Amino acid sequence: MTQQRNGQYWRWLSAIFMALYLLNFAMAKEIDARNIKELSNCDEVSYTYTIWIGSSVSQEFNISLTSPKNTNFFDAMNHAAKIDPRFDFKYKNTSWGHYVTEISGKAEDVKNNIFWLLYNLPEPPNKNNKPGEEYMSPVGVDGLIVENGKNYLFWLRELNLSK
Repeated sequence: MTQQRNGQYWRWLSAIFMALYLLNFAMAKEIDARNIKELSNCDEVSYTYTIWIGSSVSQEFNISLTSPKNTNFFDAMNHAAKIDPRFDFKYKNTSWGHYVTEISGKAEDVKNNIFWLLYNLPEPPNKNNKPGEEYMSPVGVDGLIVENGKNYLFWLRELNLSK
């Protein structure tokens, strides 16, 4: 009789062990699936791209984009132009990289000091609180890497070159 009880005890203990093992395995697979999803989301960044036309901002266009990490702004502009033709642009190849001369059919006017200026903003641009020069990008479209949660503004406006 003791032998029979010991056999049942070991079967019961084995069943509990197997149940715990399977539960642990299932939880590990679920955690792995969540980690894979989180990691795949970490490989992308979401941001906004806005166009302002005119020093007093007579036209405004916005688009929300998601790109792979380490995407430069020139590639982001190409992505936006494929989605929305208002973001079509022209540029010149220079020794410093791509120089944007026209967006949305509006070209710079060098003679009148009107240029496309790129801003890197922590918040969406606000026409009632225009960004200062401290937010102008210190690098061009090739050197600016888009970041998650950032807001990029290309603004066609007059630039005071007499400073």
